[in-house]
Amino acid sequence: MKTLITIFKTLVRKIDQSVNGENDTQITMDLPIPMKNVNYRDQVRIVNILYSLPVNGSFPVKNELVPVVRKMHRDYFPEYKLRIVDFGTSHRVFRRA
Repeated sequence: MKTLITIFKTLVRKIDQSVNGENDTQITMDLPIPMKNVNYRDQVRIVNILYSLPVNGSFPVKNELVPVVRKMHRDYFPEYKLRIVDFGTSHRVFRRA
């Protein structure tokens, strides 16, 4: 009986997510303002990566997220010197100073 209840709850949750979209993330003072046509979780992930990125460190980023990296850099980390290199199908972000 328990497994039937858990299956039902999972089914209801999946139907609710497909109808209402993904679960909403609450925005606090430390989190970035949402950008149009960009998944908010990607924005938060980029801010967290930039925060923990050491000097001479790098991370890969998809082509469609390059404008997000530039905006998060400009808004939250203007003291960083970043270099974004195009590798064809993706980009790589390097922190120089």
